[in-house]
Amino acid sequence: MILANGLITENGVPVDPFGGNPPFGGLAGANPLAYAHWGVPREPMPNLKDFTYYTTKALSDPVNNGIWVGSQRLVYGVHTNIVKPGLYLEGTYDKPIIISNTVVVPGDVVIKGYISGRGTLYVGGNLYIAGDLRYRNGPNFSTPPETMSAPQRDAWVENNKDRDLVAFAVRECILGGDVTSSEWQSYCYKAAGYGLRNVGSELNLGADGILHTGDDGIPFIHPDGTYSAWYDADEDGVMDGNYDYNSQLNMTPSRAPKIQGYPTNDSGTPLAYNQVASNNMNRLDGIFYTNHAAAMRLAKNDTVFNGVLVSRDEAIVFNRTLRINYDSRVHSRYNRDPNLLVDLGLPVAGLISLSDYTELPPEAETL
Repeated sequence: MILANGLITENGVPVDPFGGNPPFGGLAGANPLAYAHWGVPREPMPNLKDFTYYTTKALSDPVNNGIWVGSQRLVYGVHTNIVKPGLYLEGTYDKPIIISNTVVVPGDVVIKGYISGRGTLYVGGNLYIAGDLRYRNGPNFSTPPETMSAPQRDAWVENNKDRDLVAFAVRECILGGDVTSSEWQSYCYKAAGYGLRNVGSELNLGADGILHTGDDGIPFIHPDGTYSAWYDADEDGVMDGNYDYNSQLNMTPSRAPKIQGYPTNDSGTPLAYNQVASNNMNRLDGIFYTNHAAAMRLAKNDTVFNGVLVSRDEAIVFNRTLRINYDSRVHSRYNRDPNLLVDLGLPVAGLISLSDYTELPPEAETL
C-alpha cells in the first residue's frame, strides 16, 4: 500500500490512478485505486532526540537486554564506552548478531551479516548497513503474509511469533552500502531532486511539514506566536538545513575510531570504509525507523526487503527490482491485545495532551 499526504509522483509527474500503467508493482500496481492513497493525513513520528525513556527501559533488565555476537556478549542493556560510543557488529550464519529486548548504543552502529533475536536496538548516531542483513531464523516470506486472507495471515503471525524479529530505531540516518564510494554519492547524495544534498531543510516546509506540497514556503502561526514557514519536522528545536555529506553522512577518519570493534590494520589504524562496506547488496531483514533519512545504494540485482522501513527522507537506489514484504507481526492488529502477542518496545510518539486553554465568549447571534 502507498500512502501520500500530497500527490504520488514519478520524477515530479503525478501518477494517474486511472491510467492503467503505474510505475510500481505489487498490490498497489495491480489495483492503485484500492492500494494507493493521496491526501492522507500526516502522522506524528516518534522523536528520538531524548533516549532517557529507552535507556531506562534497557537498564531495567540488563541480564536479558543486550547484544551478543555468537556467544560473546558485547552490551548489557546500554553500550557505555564513552571513548567509543559506537559499535561495529558483523554476524555469520554460525555466529549471528543477537539483539534481545531493548538495547541502546549512543553512537554510530556499523552492521552487516546475520542477525537474530527479538528486540529493538536504539542507535544514537547513524546506522551504517555495510552489507546484506538477514535473519538467521526468520519467517518464510515466499508468500507475503499481506497477500493472504485474514485467517491465513493470523495463522502466519501465530506460527512465526517466536522467530527472529529485530528493529532498529535510529536518531540520525540509515545508510546502506559504501557511503564513501563515488557511486553512492552520485546516486544517493548528489542526484538532482531526491539526493540528500537537496532535501532535509525544514525552512519552507509549511504547516503540513511535508516537502513538495501546496503550502511550501507559506508562513503560518506557531504555538509560540511566531509566524514563518519553518516546520520542526524532527522536533529537535533546531532549524535544519539540507543534509551535509561530510558532517552527517560520510564515514570519515575521525568517525571510525569512535566505533568500538571497527576493523583496523596491523598498526591499529581503522580501515578505509570501502574495505568494510560494499554497494553489492540486495537483502534487508528487519524493522527500520528514523525521522531523518534512509539512503542506500543496493547495486546487486533484485533487492528483497522483509520488514518495515519508516523514514522522513528517502534516497534508496536499487537495480532492476525492489520487493518489499511487509512483516505483519508488527501490525497494530497484533499488539493491541492485552497479552501483547508481539511487543518489540518500538519507538512511541507523544500522546495528545492539554497544555493550555482559554474560554472564549460566544460570538454574537450564535446563541
